[in-house]
Amino acid sequence: AEPDSHSLIFSFFDLIPLMVFNSVSVILLLVLILLIFCSAVISSSEVAYFSLGPSDLKTFHGESTKVSKRILKLLEKPGMLLATILISNNLINVAIILVSENLVSRFVTDDAFLNLGTKLYETPLLNNIAASSWEKIINVLITVGLVTFILVLFGEVMPKVYAKLNNTKIAKLTAGILVFLSNLFFPFSKLMVNGTKFIENRVLSKAGNGTTSMQDIDEAIALAVGDEKHAEEDKGI
Repeated sequence: AEPDSHSLIFSFFDLIPLMVFNSVSVILLLVLILLIFCSAVISSSEVAYFSLGPSDLKTFHGESTKVSKRILKLLEKPGMLLATILISNNLINVAIILVSENLVSRFVTDDAFLNLGTKLYETPLLNNIAASSWEKIINVLITVGLVTFILVLFGEVMPKVYAKLNNTKIAKLTAGILVFLSNLFFPFSKLMVNGTKFIENRVLSKAGNGTTSMQDIDEAIALAVGDEKHAEEDKGI
């Protein structure tokens, strides 16, 4: 008999783990929460530092506190700061995926994926894909899709929106962390910055022997903006 929609919906409950949380599972879950929090901190710091305006920098210069000096020192080399943030965030995201995959494998058995895949295969409109293929698709959707959604929402979007509205506060809170990470990843950040500069120089060299006049840049801005007033504002940035 062909499965109806109700049986297909109920089959999704097969994925709900029936096992009791053990110590390893609890530790992995706590590690996952911590990693998502770390991702949120790093993502918010990126927006916070690169949205600071001249008035904010003037305030930091006037404060002369330890935290303010750290912020100004980090901003002296924005390329190194950005490289440090990107390296840190990528490492955290990789760790989140690995931990999440381990958690899913502990909570959901392969038989549960296969049973649901069989249900989908037995559905008339979905029987062009084998049950084993459905099993892999479901596994990927849960492991990668769900984790990506959680990571983007709690590790990227929400922290960046908050940081945009509280950039000076976040900059102060993350100054010590970024100084530590800058020292930790200095060789890799330096390599990334130098590699980027090398590529930029090669591209500029091939495009016009490495020379681009200010007049050319101003004309390009004027053409792109199409409004004389806005063009003048952009050229002054």
